[in-house]
Amino acid sequence: MSKDTALNEFKPIYIEKVFAQKNPKLAKKIPSFVYNYLKRVIHQDELNYFFGKYGATKGVEFTKHVLEYLNITYEIKGLENIPKDGRFIFASNHPLGGADGIMLISYLGQKYDILFPVNDILLNVKSLDNIFLPINKHGKRKFI
Repeated sequence: MSKDTALNEFKPIYIEKVFAQKNPKLAKKIPSFVYNYLKRVIHQDELNYFFGKYGATKGVEFTKHVLEYLNITYEIKGLENIPKDGRFIFASNHPLGGADGIMLISYLGQKYDILFPVNDILLNVKSLDNIFLPINKHGKRKFI
């Protein structure tokens, strides 16, 4: 798929639709002011602008755009402690919210084939769905 085609296929994320897909009955009961608050908190318009501009990229390339856009830099320490061969589980306690996850994907994705377990609602971020491993709220893997 060309970058132009991917941009033309970009569908904005609307919090109401995400909730409606996840739980239609609950979505109808949520008042408008709650949706409006969530839109502000998650910066829905800014996210849609960003996805419209960089949504054609996938995986590690996409995370590099995220870090650049947010002006985030990081330093990796202790690389000498990671063996060259084998399978690994890297864990983060999210001290920076989702930014540490983006940093992990960006760095580790250059060196390893990675899967990143996330709540299945994050599959709405299509630029990372090739890396995300959906886990529902009860800890069960959900295959799509």
